[in-house]
Amino acid sequence: MSQNVARTRTTTTNSTTASIAITGHILMVAQLVLGIFVVGIFCYYTNNYLRYTAFSLTKLAFLTIPAAFLIGNICFLFASLLSIKAGGVIFRTILDVVYHSVAVISYLPVSIAFFSEVVRTIPSSATVYNGYLTSAIFGIIASGLYFISAFLTCRFYRNIIY
Repeated sequence: MSQNVARTRTTTTNSTTASIAITGHILMVAQLVLGIFVVGIFCYYTNNYLRYTAFSLTKLAFLTIPAAFLIGNICFLFASLLSIKAGGVIFRTILDVVYHSVAVISYLPVSIAFFSEVVRTIPSSATVYNGYLTSAIFGIIASGLYFISAFLTCRFYRNIIY
């Protein structure tokens, strides 16, 4: 007596994971580009016109915070691109939530402080005014992108835990 047994294999895909990874990569590249603009514009105007403006503590903070997170973004992006299979995992870890939260907490106040210093102390007819103002506005926009990344990652991470 013979019996026939039918096996059924069901394959499911999780499009949420792929969309979070793609969104994470897009936001990371946007943060990287804005970070390059912030640091590049600030360094260009500081290097070429330093004799016309004093170098203050706010300018030093505005240089170091975006440069530090620019280096961090480069490391995150390379790590996710080098491990293609696990690339989506990086955008779902608690490290990413903490990194982007710290970025928002430190990037936004420094950008706002630099923006207010530029508006308050540098005359609008000065050569560095437009460059510094553009750099500060890009810094505020970049901190908004860090907030969006922190919010999305925290929301997705909470769904994994609970």
